[in-house]
Amino acid sequence: MIGKTITRKGVSVTIHEVAADKNDLWVAFSVTSDSEKTEEPVLLTDVLINKQEIQLSESYPVLLENGEMQGEVSHYTIEDNIFANEEADVTISVHTASPEEIQKIDESSKSDEYVFEFKTDLKELEANTEIINIDQQIKINENQNLTVSQMRLNDFTSTISGKMTDLGEYDEYYLIGEDNLGNSVCYRLADYNKPEILFQQDRVFERYTGISPNAGSVTLQLYVDKYKNKDIENKYFYTTGEEDTYGEGTGSVYEGDADLTQIYCPLGNKIEIKIR
Repeated sequence: MIGKTITRKGVSVTIHEVAADKNDLWVAFSVTSDSEKTEEPVLLTDVLINKQEIQLSESYPVLLENGEMQGEVSHYTIEDNIFANEEADVTISVHTASPEEIQKIDESSKSDEYVFEFKTDLKELEANTEIINIDQQIKINENQNLTVSQMRLNDFTSTISGKMTDLGEYDEYYLIGEDNLGNSVCYRLADYNKPEILFQQDRVFERYTGISPNAGSVTLQLYVDKYKNKDIENKYFYTTGEEDTYGEGTGSVYEGDADLTQIYCPLGNKIEIKIR
């Protein structure tokens, strides 16, 4: 379902595109208003698939309609076995609020909803997701390899799956690199069910814009969240010294455009994934 618009009281909400696989759903929205207010309304959404509510994982801004319209992509996570017989009865309810109203939203204020309903199936939802088989290894040390098996790529995002044994309990891993057109991309380890491993595209840092739709390949290096040297650790690691329910407060703080390749330690060899 692409390009359906509902207008109420001068505010139009459009769903431009929907894509999914068995674990994730992505919806591209935009909202326009006849009002002269400068602030764009905030979109709040509820999504049901086969009458089961799915959870919002993240939202991020995008340019739609060939870069001419500001929009938003919402990414939802899907529970196992939600697609009965591969069919999908989808209801997407949207309501809007001004930024200052966002803290006041409750069920009583959701009466003016924009409800999009459609029937489809998993095959149609996955039609725009390209599956790229890779089967490459990153040799971490003599006893440990990361086998990169598959990339799933659509208009919204991409994921990388594979296998890895003996993963450190508290370590975070990243696959970071560039496509052949110079666009930076970062994947963060999102799920580990030994030995199965899943990296999802990370949008926290501004420099990692993702793979271009016109890219032919992407080159990636594995990184672990261990600081390259003491000077870098001193710059980015902080200890509050304050005790709370979870113990002493510690962590790392980065600027919005931090280059993780200058902070964390690389592991093993680079890999190149041919996309087109």
